Amino acid sequence: QLLPGERVRHRVISERQIAALIKTIQTDSTAIASHAIDFLKEHARDHAADPFYFYLAFTSPHFPLQATKEDIDIY
Repeated sequence: QLLPGERVRHRVISERQIAALIKTIQTDSTAIASHAIDFLKEHARDHAADPFYFYLAFTSPHFPLQATKEDIDIY
């Protein structure tokens, strides 16, 4: 429950934004993590004194086709 004067701030990343990130970053999990890190940096910069709840779920399966070249080269 919010106290008087409190407001909820949230950010949702769209599928289109994820697709754009994936084009520049190798995996969808890396893209989602990158977006989350950007959000945390923004929060620290602009709202450092404000508490918040942050939930990040990696729900994508990990197939060998999604591995980075460095990971594949180990095997």
